[in-house]
Amino acid sequence: EMAQEFVEGARAVRVLNALRAPGVGMALTAGQYEALTPTGVVKRLIRYGRPGLATRVCAYLRLEDEVCAMARCARATAVLAAASGKDYSEADTAEVVAALLADEDGGYSMDEGRGTKRGPAPGLYSTVALAAHKSGRTGVASQLLNMETDKESKVKGLLAIEDWGGAASVAANAQDDDLMFLTLQELERHCLEAGTHKKNSAGPADALASAEGTFLRTVTTKFPFEVRELLRAYYDTRTDPSAVVALLCRENKLSEAGAAIARRALAPHISQRERRLMLREASRIMNQGKDTLFLKTCTDEYLDLLAEQERLRTEVFKSSNVAREGYSIAETLASIIKHAKNVTRPNDVNRVLLEGDKFAKKFRIPEKMTWSVKVQSFSDSGQWDALRALAESRGKNPIGFKPFATAAIRGRRPQQEVVRYIERVLQPEERFDLYLQGELWNQAVNAAAAMKDEGRVHRVLSGCEIPEIQRRCEKILQDMRTR
Repeated sequence: EMAQEFVEGARAVRVLNALRAPGVGMALTAGQYEALTPTGVVKRLIRYGRPGLATRVCAYLRLEDEVCAMARCARATAVLAAASGKDYSEADTAEVVAALLADEDGGYSMDEGRGTKRGPAPGLYSTVALAAHKSGRTGVASQLLNMETDKESKVKGLLAIEDWGGAASVAANAQDDDLMFLTLQELERHCLEAGTHKKNSAGPADALASAEGTFLRTVTTKFPFEVRELLRAYYDTRTDPSAVVALLCRENKLSEAGAAIARRALAPHISQRERRLMLREASRIMNQGKDTLFLKTCTDEYLDLLAEQERLRTEVFKSSNVAREGYSIAETLASIIKHAKNVTRPNDVNRVLLEGDKFAKKFRIPEKMTWSVKVQSFSDSGQWDALRALAESRGKNPIGFKPFATAAIRGRRPQQEVVRYIERVLQPEERFDLYLQGELWNQAVNAAAAMKDEGRVHRVLSGCEIPEIQRRCEKILQDMRTR
């Protein structure tokens, strides 16, 4: 407590010394100072035409914000009045104001002692600039704000004179997200307030749309990239994509705008009807650009797939397990083929498989993919007769018989059936690998001997535990070495 009293007493002595200076001439005793109070001293300094000293006393004693604001306003008014002249241009006035501020505020500091100089306090140029702006001297205000070194004060000053682009540039250069977001908030508030005045001549919806358009137009034409990206990141957090889409369309980023809608359309909680409406809107936006036609085509094809999946589920098969929404083209084709297992009559089976062929043709599925999906689906659903029929069909087989053999091996089909597929594989190396995979040791030994490959014979020998097969392998290896 005693230490605090000492500090307060020292502060009062420094203030009294500053008041007794020859340039001020306000000599007060300690009792008079206490009776007058620091706030009264500040008010008296303002009346005596010493607003600069009043401002420094406020800062030094950390007085209330209202008292500090009163002193700063008085100082700004005094500086502008001192710089006024009939023959002064706005540039000359700004220079005079800056010189007066530097001379007055750069005086001796009560906080640092006699003989120590300091420059204008942070935010001082901004305060005087606002006073100049209110008096109609916009040029003076702009030039004074350019001299401001405190980024936060400069941004707030530029916002006060509605220099939105300048404020955004300063905030972006400072890399301060808070200042950038403040700039966006103030611009949006200004646009909405301006829009409310138009409600008399237009409806509320039209006024709101006009305000949003003005806001986005200003952001895209005057704001730097960093501020636009911050706004986009904020819009991306919203469930409704309309705001981010409007921003991207203003920037002519049509592909990103369409993608933003498409991403939300594919969210799990979106209903089928809403998903299709959103995808149609994405297609419409992508149709406006020359370099987005491919994306539009992809979106339209996906819409066609959704419509076809619904037709297959509700009209053709009347089953929710076929062509579920969200399936890819290959998964949809597989679900159709697997559904044939649930059909008993041969004619109905053929009808189901024919629907699969129509689906593959409609969506231009490559022939190799179609055959691969059929082989996999037949084997997964246990339709081995259909798999055999596909292998023996007269049409050209684009994938060969290795997938058929692999499916039969994994399905643990009879040895005779597996061998029938393997024997139709053209490459001897692939045939050997399939024999080995199916543990068809006799056929594997014969294939390795036919290729005269000791390495493959050793693979059979190391993999098979049947003594008879092992003896055959050893004999074949011995014969190969003697030759």
